[in-house]
Amino acid sequence: MKYVSKVNETKDEYEVTDTDYKVVTKYSGVELFSLARHLGTLLGVNWVESKISDRSGLLKLLPYAIRDKILGRINYYDFDKNGYLYPCYPNLLDHVDLPDWTETINHKTFGLITNITELTLGENVRTVGAFALSQTAKLRSINLNEGLLEICEGAFTKTLIEEIVIPDSVTVIGRGAFSDCEKLKSVVLPKGLVRIEEQAFMGCTKLETIVLPEGCLCIDDSAFCGCEKLKNIQFNSNLELIGKNAFMSCKSLVDIIIPYTVESIGIGAFQECLYIESVHLPDKLSCIESSTFKLCYSLRAIKLPEKCKCVDSSAFDHCASLESVEFNNGLEEIGDRAFRQCFAIKTLEIPASVTEIREFAFSDCSSVSRLTLNTGVERIERYAFRRCKSLISVDFPSSINFLDETAFMNTAVNITRILRKLRRTALK
Repeated sequence: MKYVSKVNETKDEYEVTDTDYKVVTKYSGVELFSLARHLGTLLGVNWVESKISDRSGLLKLLPYAIRDKILGRINYYDFDKNGYLYPCYPNLLDHVDLPDWTETINHKTFGLITNITELTLGENVRTVGAFALSQTAKLRSINLNEGLLEICEGAFTKTLIEEIVIPDSVTVIGRGAFSDCEKLKSVVLPKGLVRIEEQAFMGCTKLETIVLPEGCLCIDDSAFCGCEKLKNIQFNSNLELIGKNAFMSCKSLVDIIIPYTVESIGIGAFQECLYIESVHLPDKLSCIESSTFKLCYSLRAIKLPEKCKCVDSSAFDHCASLESVEFNNGLEEIGDRAFRQCFAIKTLEIPASVTEIREFAFSDCSSVSRLTLNTGVERIERYAFRRCKSLISVDFPSSINFLDETAFMNTAVNITRILRKLRRTALK
């Protein structure tokens, strides 16, 4: 713990003592008062000259943003193990109204202040800097000003805010800006929004609804990952990109209509969305990436868009309720484990455009009783249809040139004849 005490009346001299590390640093009364006054002005706090000596841990009040401007030659700072300036004034502030002339709340300005509950930005604030209010553990209310342009990385992470209206002037919500705000229920996104950066709302476990403004083009990686109460997503008609793991573990989502403008859906984008029952995929989508809908236990039907060329590894892995899969005629690749443990699928027709069925692709699809392999399929890898227990027979097309002997393991399908034929062909 630090404390400030007067040690020399004649020279008006003060000591800053650290009882933990036995450090003593001396300053003049003028230096300390100037320090306190400037800091108070920036934070909207009235500092009283006569009480300077009572301000425990005065130097620890200084955030990164203002230390160089105010301290000058004074070079004493304390940091915790994570590199944060460790503030020692949790009992002095519970409400902050920033002065109107403030334009920027800089890097970690209020980081780790424990008692602040409400913050009102001045009308001229344009930027809330990186981690500016990160982990202000009791912050419940934020009033953002019209004219605000930028909310930077981690600006409000791990606060207790329950609702937030982001001004229409904001175009980008930075990386992790509201991540782990576990009390956040309502967010009004700005009309001018173009991009939601990665992890922006990750771990907001009580967030229920998201309405994307028309100008938003991109939802970056893990932007809403772990938003367990998110029930409704109203996508806009201009969205182009949904990043990897963007909505992973959004366990309350039911129906998703992805706009036709979307060209890319990242790896694991909707993984572990347990209650999604239906998905409308956009026509421009060329590939269902790895694990995109893995563990979507309630998904019942899927229709691949006409331009889709690839269903990548584990794309629909463990979709236990999936009954219907409608492949398109342009599909070229079915990846490993793509439809593994889709227990409810009863019929499969593999289009002629598919040349290879990868390992474990339909493993444990125990209800499949009818499988149609169109001419064009050349390779069926190991365990591709393992434990498809309802499958009795398959007509193999003449295009087959490789069939792994384990491809139909634990089924009633007899592949001995086709394997012999392939071996004879190979010997010629």
